[in-house]
Amino acid sequence: MYMHTETISKYRGQWMGIAILLVALFHCSIQRNHIAIAYLCFIGDMGVDFFFFLSGMGMYYAFQKKEVSLLEFYQKRTLRIVPAWFLVNLLRQYVFGAGIGLDLPSVIKLFTGFTFWLDGNLFYWYIPAQLCFYLMTPLFMKLYKQNKRKAGGIFAGVWLVLLAICLLAHNADYFIFLFRWPIYFTGIFFGDLAYHKRKLPKYIPWMALVLLGICGSSLYWLFHHINMTTIRYEYKYIVFYPFALSLCLLGSLLMEKSHARLRSLQWLGGITLEIYLLHEFLLAQFTRLVADIPFDSWYIIWNGMVFVITLAVAWALHQGISLSGRVLKLAKRNG
Repeated sequence: MYMHTETISKYRGQWMGIAILLVALFHCSIQRNHIAIAYLCFIGDMGVDFFFFLSGMGMYYAFQKKEVSLLEFYQKRTLRIVPAWFLVNLLRQYVFGAGIGLDLPSVIKLFTGFTFWLDGNLFYWYIPAQLCFYLMTPLFMKLYKQNKRKAGGIFAGVWLVLLAICLLAHNADYFIFLFRWPIYFTGIFFGDLAYHKRKLPKYIPWMALVLLGICGSSLYWLFHHINMTTIRYEYKYIVFYPFALSLCLLGSLLMEKSHARLRSLQWLGGITLEIYLLHEFLLAQFTRLVADIPFDSWYIIWNGMVFVITLAVAWALHQGISLSGRVLKLAKRNG
């Protein structure tokens, strides 16, 4: 059975929805008493790999529509991410008091994402990481159009050098970002395949199925041995790359064959940024107010309620920012 690569792009919204559910599961405070729940929470941050893979695919499409200027490219990506990020950061730091008393350099670092690059602060690390990928993408695409292998070789070389520096310096703060390089640029490659409606050979789904089993078993082994001194937590990020890619290929094929719509996942996929920014933050705030529910010893009901509230706030934030953007465009056009 051949697989049409554009199938992945067709179900992009659904995969974004699945990704944010995984990330929410990773951030949640559900008791990990059952091994299945504990394992799912352990691999939940693999949702970020889906984000980067799909983002890479989207970047290839973005550069095919028309001749895009650097300013226009960066402006569009910045306006998609920064307003929501700025507002949630403002809410978190000054309405709820997390940033009261910070000096000016700390405030600048906080609102520019340099708390991750300079201090290794992992709270909202995905945002500066995604912006960094956006920063590199125009150069990569320019090289990619000239010579695909050369572009891949140059960026792979830079990646290996940065990885070696972190290993030699015994600094694991940036592994969470560096181990996501391959999945992002693989996303660009798959965007190329999907845009030109390339088919994958018949054996690829079967290979993906075998790889899925190997990666799932490897992650299960890491799940049981991660606390040993010789097994680092970051090792699971290496396995996430082939696992997420295989899952995306097979899942897209199943969705296509079953003609699944999965509109609820698609809806979630439209507000993933806002959910990501709000969920962990709101969970912490509500936990301060209500420590526990007597009949909910595993905190499943509690986490479900907070997630529903997060969806409502995320949707309102998304609509508010979208409306503001449309008003500003209209004012600019009329002015």
